[in-house]
Amino acid sequence: MPARLVAVSERAQDFDFGVKIAKDYGLEFVPATTHQMLSKLLLENPQTIVYWDVDHPGATDAKHPLAAAQIGRVLMQNISSQRVLAVSDKPLNETPYLFNIRAFDHHIFRRYESPADRVYGKIALACVMPNPFGAAQYVPDETAVQRITLKKSGQRAAAVEAVQNIYLKRGGAPRMGAMIAGTCDELLMNAFFSAPVNAEGVHYRKTTDRGEDFELKPSEIVTLELASTPEYLVVSIADQFGSLKKTSVLPFLEKDYRSQTYRPQDHESSAGLGLYRIINAGQSLIFVTKPKVKTEVVLIFPIVQNVKALRESFSFI
Repeated sequence: MPARLVAVSERAQDFDFGVKIAKDYGLEFVPATTHQMLSKLLLENPQTIVYWDVDHPGATDAKHPLAAAQIGRVLMQNISSQRVLAVSDKPLNETPYLFNIRAFDHHIFRRYESPADRVYGKIALACVMPNPFGAAQYVPDETAVQRITLKKSGQRAAAVEAVQNIYLKRGGAPRMGAMIAGTCDELLMNAFFSAPVNAEGVHYRKTTDRGEDFELKPSEIVTLELASTPEYLVVSIADQFGSLKKTSVLPFLEKDYRSQTYRPQDHESSAGLGLYRIINAGQSLIFVTKPKVKTEVVLIFPIVQNVKALRESFSFI
């Protein structure tokens, strides 16, 4: 049975976009405009990917046929959250009602101009893949993928420079190149220092000086994959620990770090704020984890000339 894409929405623009993704990637497309219709569709095809409008005007109205709470219940009862993409015009921290509905693993902004169709389509396909690791999942099939193996923490700077140089050669602006370099450095530091965990569950490098240069054991080696198209760059950074948990990421997206009333806790001060800064700058990340085996963070960055163009392009987490 082929995978099916269901758009839970009443917006014509969402339907049009769903039809295009389905056509481009060989999926069946079906709209769902009530929770009863959605429930029926999910029972019919277990290979369903759901594209869910979460911030329509009636989302918090219990009587609306697409009320968020009712749709959320149907989703949680009938489909894995890893196959649900929440779609909105607003950031997640402006839709607080969603954080009581753990029915989705992905959030994409409603920005449909090219290359969003190809990027969002690739994300949808990855939702039903048994092994969704690797930069190759998010670029056209013929795209070359460069792989860098990091065996020393001191190789971080050279890896970051390689990513920045590829971005600039593709025509990206220097300021954007500096931004992507900073993000890759942050993600590599997480792989080197935050991810390593021993058998007792202790993160044994969390307090190590970030400037320290040390050899990595075979079980600690970090890999970086790099692929680019004329429109966007894909960088994946993977460790061999699989210690990242979804429950540690979602709370960072709920908070408004710009609020004067917000005060970070000690455990949030590095990884949490670093992640929030990346997302708040308009950058897009995918987290793929196999517990105790591997965690991969994929950065997909458009080839653009300024921050305005970045914020108008695709955006997701």
